[in-house]
This record gives sequence, structure tokens and C-alpha cells, in this order.
Amino acid sequence: IIFFLSDDRNVDEGSSALQGGELVFPLAVTTQNHDGVTVKPKAGNAVVFYNMLPDGNLDDLSQHTSKLVEEGDKWMGTLFVWDPIID
Repeated sequence: IIFFLSDDRNVDEGSSALQGGELVFPLAVTTQNHDGVTVKPKAGNAVVFYNMLPDGNLDDLSQHTSKLVEEGDKWMGTLFVWDPIID
């Protein structure tokens, strides 16, 4: 789970608004888009995704990166969750 803690609205006096810093899943597909998924940071929002398939293999579609922060500060948090299979 990736939590966005800042965005272009969280600007202190003398600070610059956030420009850039989008989270990108370049291999992900949706019904409308087959060229990846881009998520713009918005404070209070989160992105939940699984990086493993049900058979235990890695899910290549979960590969992600961030675009360069061109101006301002980007704050985010990450929570890794382990969901063990218990028979």
C-alpha cells in the first residue's frame, strides 16, 4: 500500500507546489488504457496493489516507479502486507 502524504495543495509559505512525482505502473493495463497507469499524488489517497500472483509468482504488471519531482516536495509512506497462505 502506498500512501500519499502531500500534493500540490500542501504548500507552506515560501514553498513551491508539487510538480511531477506521479506514480507510474508502466506495464499495467485497464479497459481504457494499455499504455500503463499513472497516479497523481493527492494527500490522503492510497494505492493498493498485489505484487504476487495467487500461485506465488511475481506479478510483472505491479512493477512501478515515480516520475521526477520537478518542483516542491513529495511525501509518501509505504506499508508492506504479508498475507500467508494457511492450510
